Amino acid sequence: MSFKALFSSFLLCLSTTFAVAAKSDSQQVCSADQLAQIESAFQNSRAELARAADLIDAADPSTIDKSQLWLGAPSSSAAAELASTMRLAASFSLFQMKWCPNVNLVELPWYPNKLAGLHADSTVDIFFGPRFFDSDIEAAGLDSQSSTVSHELFHSVEANETPGPDGGEIYDIRGLEELAAQRPEVARRHAQSLEYLVTDLLHGIP
Repeated sequence: MSFKALFSSFLLCLSTTFAVAAKSDSQQVCSADQLAQIESAFQNSRAELARAADLIDAADPSTIDKSQLWLGAPSSSAAAELASTMRLAASFSLFQMKWCPNVNLVELPWYPNKLAGLHADSTVDIFFGPRFFDSDIEAAGLDSQSSTVSHELFHSVEANETPGPDGGEIYDIRGLEELAAQRPEVARRHAQSLEYLVTDLLHGIP
């Protein structure tokens, strides 16, 4: 074998090794304590999504006002579809693997405070970053463990709009309110908008 061929083979082996290492990093097994927190967050999330769907069906003035704030001007058909989306998200059960990487990942380029994410190539893996388990992250409420799980469940039922200026999601409250006012059809398929509506209905958002 020529030196050039040998060197090319070495580079291929090296790149494969790095790829496997990165995948291995992303598939770090969760500890027993982490799994307990995750399972509790899933239970809370599913209960909150079901309660929020019931509130949407009841359509009292407060619910209508909050729906308009986060998702734009409501209609009876839009409300029915919204309640259906929440119940579908609450019943989603296809996650087979839960991973707890302790680093930012090549496959999941999280910004520093990202709590969780889905892998682009898999619909059955969900990843929880170190921030999810920090002591200042509440079990329920605004930007909590349960609301984070709700967010990922919304992604899993096709709430995948990315209307942000950088081609990603919108996370700040002002931006979400503007999205609802200007592009309600997009807000209704935007996971962060849906997450904040659920949180506002059940816990309030200052």
